[in-house]
Amino acid sequence: MAVVEMVVSAMFKEVLDKLVSEGVKQFAKLINKGKKSENKIKIQEWKDELETIQAVLIDAERKQCDEQQGAAIRLWLENLQDLAFDLEDLLDDFALEALKMNQGNNDVHHFKKNARGFLPTSFHNMVGSVLACGCSTTRQIGYSGPDFSSRIDEISNALNKIRTRVPTLGLISNNLRLPTYAVEVQQRKMPETSSLISEPHVHGGDGRKKDIICQLLEDKPSYENYVVIPIVGMGGIGKTTLAQYVYNDEEVKTHFALKAWVCVSDAIDVKRITNDIINSATQDNFDCSNLNQAQKKLQQVLKDNKFLIVLDDVWSENYKDWVQLRTPFHGAARGSRVIVTSRNDKTAKKMTTNHSTIIHLEGLSDDDC
Repeated sequence: MAVVEMVVSAMFKEVLDKLVSEGVKQFAKLINKGKKSENKIKIQEWKDELETIQAVLIDAERKQCDEQQGAAIRLWLENLQDLAFDLEDLLDDFALEALKMNQGNNDVHHFKKNARGFLPTSFHNMVGSVLACGCSTTRQIGYSGPDFSSRIDEISNALNKIRTRVPTLGLISNNLRLPTYAVEVQQRKMPETSSLISEPHVHGGDGRKKDIICQLLEDKPSYENYVVIPIVGMGGIGKTTLAQYVYNDEEVKTHFALKAWVCVSDAIDVKRITNDIINSATQDNFDCSNLNQAQKKLQQVLKDNKFLIVLDDVWSENYKDWVQLRTPFHGAARGSRVIVTSRNDKTAKKMTTNHSTIIHLEGLSDDDC
């Protein structure tokens, strides 16, 4: 069911772009003229509602497989997806109706010329299709005032219901800049990952796997003693799975003296991660009581060894935490590697070294789909 969140998340940016497009803003201005406050289209309120919902989508994706909450969150995501489709349709109609109201005639060529720049890019194909039919734009496009009014009320009510469900579902925002009614940001409990391969086969991943393995095994005199390889992409696209395949590759296993897999999650707890690296690399159970003790121990473990460390699901953009975490890495043998998986390009860039190449994962090709 993770696909539900991915579809909604992908739609949200386009819906928000349409909400502030010139066509929608002009239509709102025209239709709001002379109306009472409670009957106006409140674009800014819709935008605030959508941004609040968008900010918890990542947490919803993580929690939809939870045994207790999963069913309720999946239903919430499905309702949200339906709302996103309805709202996108309504905004398309707003923008096209605004073109009609501003144009005042059926000159097809003039209509097509004005459509460019007036509408978001995603509208152009739809406008072209309507014009290609040779039909009157007035007949094909546009809705009466009462119909718009009822649809606006439906969208507003649905948005309000979905947004008010956020606190009851325990969804946490990843955005500190929210309207006052948004749920308070709390420490998230993220599901951990492991190095064990969970998928028997991944379509479309062979090329990426070979590219990463090549970067792991390649060594040049100009390289530092370790190089960071970031894998960046949206949630559910397969970053962790790709890292698992690389980590368990037979050639990779024999190339590195030490290997460690650590799930970092949303906050970088340097002491906890350092302990986890030690335990994963040594297959032991150390629990150093303070950071100094943990870093000295890790330095001893890595010294003169060629290591591969996977830091999975990194969120933090705090550069100081990364600088502190990597300090024990410097004593390792040249040719060591750190694989980082993250949704955030800024996070990846802060963790890169001089010879790092960020790998951006995109959606599957049509053939792989």
